[in-house]
Amino acid sequence: MTMSAHTQNLAVPDSIESTKVREASDEHARLLVMYRTTDAELRSATTARDAATAQDRRDYADALSAGKNDPGTPNTDKAEQTLAQVERKRDALELAIGEASAAVTEAVLDDRDVLLAKASQDVDLGASQYRDALDALTGAHAALAQAMATRAWLTRFPEVSAVRPTLLVVPNLLARNGDPENVDHVFAALRDLGDVPTRIAAAMPEADEDDALDATAYWEKNGPQKV
Repeated sequence: MTMSAHTQNLAVPDSIESTKVREASDEHARLLVMYRTTDAELRSATTARDAATAQDRRDYADALSAGKNDPGTPNTDKAEQTLAQVERKRDALELAIGEASAAVTEAVLDDRDVLLAKASQDVDLGASQYRDALDALTGAHAALAQAMATRAWLTRFPEVSAVRPTLLVVPNLLARNGDPENVDHVFAALRDLGDVPTRIAAAMPEADEDDALDATAYWEKNGPQKV
């Protein structure tokens, strides 16, 4: 029996506040930890069985050389018993995890309408707070640029008779021409991201059964020009 990628990778977002979903998810996660531990134990038990078989073969060879009777396979028998126990536990865990995954799915589908409404509200709130923060940052940047220009004018007056706007750049962020990117261009790009939640929701494809729904990865792959 082999678990599907969906069953193994099932992960409920931490922001989900449904008690029923959380309890089902926690149980699935607990069993999955046990499965991974048991799977490691299975690999160790298989290695130990192979070593035991080699040791019994060596002991039999020594017995034949010494004219003694067949010593049997005590090491292999013991190792095979341990291996069988671990395999049985691993198989049982696969069944339990499959059932736990189904329980998570059922819990999410039962509460999805309510959870989706709450998530949509959170997206709207987050987008609004994002835009407000960007407005504040843009204003602070404009004030800083004006203050820097004024200081430069005062420092060099009367040689300089007019205030020239201070153009701030981001040294570690290069534009397509290789020059440091203008801060105003960065702000424009950040402002464009304010519409990302709406555009991602409209462009997000249906996920396949074994796909992880990752909006961040989707956006990084497609970008604003492709949505």
